[in-house]
Amino acid sequence: AAVSSQMIVVPMDVISQKQMVMDDSTYKHRGSALHVVKSVVANDGWSGIYRGFGLSLFTSLPAGSIWWATYAGCKDQMNAVQNTTFDSIPALGQQGIIQVSSAFSAALAASILTQPLDT
Repeated sequence: AAVSSQMIVVPMDVISQKQMVMDDSTYKHRGSALHVVKSVVANDGWSGIYRGFGLSLFTSLPAGSIWWATYAGCKDQMNAVQNTTFDSIPALGQQGIIQVSSAFSAALAASILTQPLDT
């Protein structure tokens, strides 16, 4: 999943970064995404669109791995105590609480642990 998402995100990042460093007059005349893509392909080939792809994977793969492992672990732990802790909440509500809490915990863990990689 990380690889496929980076196949879309990296070209968008390359294009937007090229647009950000353009001065106003250049941006007005050649600042469209299509013009930027044509320029990058003309100067660097199609590989220019994916410049930084390896580094993006280096940061996104650990974050995704940590997120999914933490999410699964939290969800399993909360499901184990679900029946005794959440007696007054309907089953659908219990699952919602478990999923949101697990996702929040996973995002927090992934952010804290991978922050040094994303500089």
